[in-house]
Amino acid sequence: AYSTLLTDPFYVSAFFGSLKIALIATLSCLIIGYPMAYVIAQAAPQWRQILLLLIILPFFTSFLVRVYAWIGLL
Repeated sequence: AYSTLLTDPFYVSAFFGSLKIALIATLSCLIIGYPMAYVIAQAAPQWRQILLLLIILPFFTSFLVRVYAWIGLL
């Protein structure tokens, strides 16, 4: 399997394309995430909770959609 991955041009281009996308995604998350974390860490205590809520709030949407789907099914 590894010899096919390294010799077939189709798999080589797909492999390096995947690595490129992973690198771009990782770097963009680091570029966005570290300054946001620094600002939240340096914020005043009353603002820190609001900023954390704004970061965490989008993660609850999938949970709420799943809960309402289960309500509809049950």
